[in-house]
Amino acid sequence: MKICVITTSFPLFLGDYSGLFIFRLCKTLKSLNIKLDIVAPSHEKTAAFEIMEGCRIHRFQYFFPKKRQTLAYGPGGIPANLRRQPWLVFLIPFFISMFVIKALKVSKGADMIHAQWLYSGIIALFLKKMKGLPFVVTLRGTDVQKAQKGKLATLISVWVMKEAVWITTVNQEMKNWVVQEGIPSDTVSVIRNGVDLSGLHKKDPEDPICRFIFVGSLVPGKGVNILIQAFSSVHALEKNTHLLVVGEGEEADHLKAEVQKKGLSHAVEFLGRKNSDQIPSLMQKSDCLVLPSFAEGIPNVVLEAMACGLVVVASNLPGIREVLKDEETGFCIAPGDVEDLAQKLLILVRNPERRQKMGDFAYQRLSEMNLTWEKSAKQYLEVYKKVCAVSQESST
Repeated sequence: MKICVITTSFPLFLGDYSGLFIFRLCKTLKSLNIKLDIVAPSHEKTAAFEIMEGCRIHRFQYFFPKKRQTLAYGPGGIPANLRRQPWLVFLIPFFISMFVIKALKVSKGADMIHAQWLYSGIIALFLKKMKGLPFVVTLRGTDVQKAQKGKLATLISVWVMKEAVWITTVNQEMKNWVVQEGIPSDTVSVIRNGVDLSGLHKKDPEDPICRFIFVGSLVPGKGVNILIQAFSSVHALEKNTHLLVVGEGEEADHLKAEVQKKGLSHAVEFLGRKNSDQIPSLMQKSDCLVLPSFAEGIPNVVLEAMACGLVVVASNLPGIREVLKDEETGFCIAPGDVEDLAQKLLILVRNPERRQKMGDFAYQRLSEMNLTWEKSAKQYLEVYKKVCAVSQESST
């Protein structure tokens, strides 16, 4: 079986966080003897073709010179880049054209296309019309959020989904939306991302500081400003607290200025962007992951934190609720509610034993759910087999 995976994001190098879950999925699929070719945007630091741990990556150049290709990568991806630099909208026609051309070439001999995010589903639709290739599209969160914002976006999204042979989503709430839009339920599967469960390593119990950590892009949708406001309230009451912010993005300077203004520079540390292999060790030195986002699919950072035995305090969003058990493995907070977040953080600071037990329960829950990349890859393999069967039936 040969699959052509098309995606708008993929790691630029080993350890890069861009589209990391796509890479981990592809690497695991390859271990199941599936032939894979990946089509992704290029960057000024990438080659047109490379092999990354056995994964064949074909990158398309969509503008000249290469350093002007700033549409696809960076904190928050395409939506955030367009918000920061509206003129990048003029690159979209070039981006789509070169994406289609590269995918046409790479998909030669493929049995199907697997599109990551609805955006890539548009490219898969072109390939279906041109070559008759069936496609699967995976919805991951931000794409659904954008699709629900306007009639035209919803119309295009539904068109793509109706043309797909199969649709996968990373949480049940997304599947419910897809079905509500008229897609047959029996052609929609929920397949959650996996995580490495070997990262359990508790921080030194003698450490008197309660350490909170945020990992993600410093963009408005992640709610880091909410976190800093809440942490300020907590630190005013409990000095034995520390916040580590890992990531980069358009709000970095503003957030640092806010921390300085509040007199928290000694208690809040900004580490900037870190490679994916550095994240587990940072989590293992922490007590609690905080993710006050306004929208998420099923964030891998939550799974990674639970795999390290951390308590998680995160926004009460559908994908998060499916993994996090409120008041058992962590706390679900109302998005944007500073007071609610501060209250939950204070509970953890003042109850170290409960904090420890909730972290243990988090790891246990993840183990019980068996959210591994092996399980995820096998579920996708079953979808591929069904798509091949449907394609063969329709061609006879």
